[in-house]
Amino acid sequence: MKNLNKVPIGEIKAAAKGHFFDADTMRFFRSAPAAYGFRAADGAIYFATTEQFVPSRGKPFPRRASVRVLDAAGNVSTVGDFQGYETLRAASLAARAIATAQRGA
Repeated sequence: MKNLNKVPIGEIKAAAKGHFFDADTMRFFRSAPAAYGFRAADGAIYFATTEQFVPSRGKPFPRRASVRVLDAAGNVSTVGDFQGYETLRAASLAARAIATAQRGA
């Protein structure tokens, strides 16, 4: 059975307002989104991203992941701690769990 709550990242990008998904922004933060997000009962979409801070001097920091939410107004914000997950998979599983919990499933 197809997961009707799964939302492709292309749809999330199209619905987002502001500069979160601009190519320059993504490149600056070395950000990469998961392929899919998950729709909650209220219509919000939870998804995961990874970012990697690279200082002007010294070694790059480890790549870490965050859970994000796209609200009905098209705003993207962080859920929980920024870079609170070690992997994109862990953050994606958390995003799915949050959306599922809000659906009451």
